[in-house]
Amino acid sequence: MTDNFYPLTCDDDLLLIDKDTFTVARFKEFVMDSLKDKIYNDRSFSSDPRFKILFNTLNNYNYIIDNKVKLQLTQSSWSNVSESVECKLLSLSSGKGWISGKLIIKSTVNLFPEDYKNFTYDPKSPSYPKSEIEMELQFCPDEPEPLETSLEQLETSDSCLDELRQQLQIYQ
Repeated sequence: MTDNFYPLTCDDDLLLIDKDTFTVARFKEFVMDSLKDKIYNDRSFSSDPRFKILFNTLNNYNYIIDNKVKLQLTQSSWSNVSESVECKLLSLSSGKGWISGKLIIKSTVNLFPEDYKNFTYDPKSPSYPKSEIEMELQFCPDEPEPLETSLEQLETSDSCLDELRQQLQIYQ
């Protein structure tokens, strides 16, 4: 599904989604705020016992090998990929204008189970166990970008080949 998507690494590039325009950096901020809010502030998550049971089960998992060796988790991760949304990308470095395509969000939340043991959430003094959030925006153009082979690139590769030929003649 995400084979033709590539990461958006230039924070100054622009995204047009419906009628709203964002820099890549600002869109990442909004996504990160939304993700943090869901993880740390969503009351339904912290009050629903099903979530607590699932969360505790996943974070307190132990590998038990042949009933002799017990290994506890030191880290667990929750990774996800969003559905795609139609958008346009204006890459400031390419000079190609707006490119139609699709945008997805990939994120991974790394949790550290040791910090979650015996943790209780206090709404009066919110503190959170240790976690790390990694997030990436990825874009896939509707039409594949053509392979560009400029005359300059061909000349450069020819001169590299000439240098290699000269070096090989030295060793003969």
